[in-house]
Parts: sequence; structure tokens; C-alpha cells
Amino acid sequence: MNVAVTEAPKSYEEIVTKLVDMLRTATKKPGEEWSAETTLTEAGIDSFEVVEYIFEIEDAFGVEINFNANKVEDRPQTIGDFARLIMSSKASTK
Repeated sequence: MNVAVTEAPKSYEEIVTKLVDMLRTATKKPGEEWSAETTLTEAGIDSFEVVEYIFEIEDAFGVEINFNANKVEDRPQTIGDFARLIMSSKASTK
């Protein structure tokens, strides 16, 4: 993915916007209309890619996401789930 975030997004909506841009680039689907409600399946992202993207998102947003790939219930299902993981990680690092 390798998309640097130049200024840290502050709101949920800003994070979703950055994530959509990052995921569009990563999946090579720049014209897709995605939102927080878009599922990762709809975006064409499989469970293996989720793990890869977690690391990329951590780097891009400067956070450490508490994520266990072996726990299905912890896996993000939507772009909004990713944004909430980032928000909770930002809150826990303050």
C-alpha cells in the first residue's frame, strides 16, 4: 500500500476518507465508490490481505493496532471497522 499520511486525521470521517484512498490504491480500484459501510469483501480484500493492510495502516497512521488474526470476531469486516480500530488505537496511545 505504501501511502504516507502527511497530516494525522483527527476525526472518524477523516480516517475513513484516508482509508478509502489507501485501499483504492492498494487494490488498484481507484474509481470505486466506497464508504465506511463498504465491506472488505465488497472491496475485494481477503483475510490474508487484512493482516498485511493492518501493518501498512499502523505505519501510515502512526498507531499500533491491537489485532489478533486468529480471532475471527476481531477481524475488521468493513472500512469503518478499520477506522474504529485506528480511533481506539489513537485513544490508547495518548
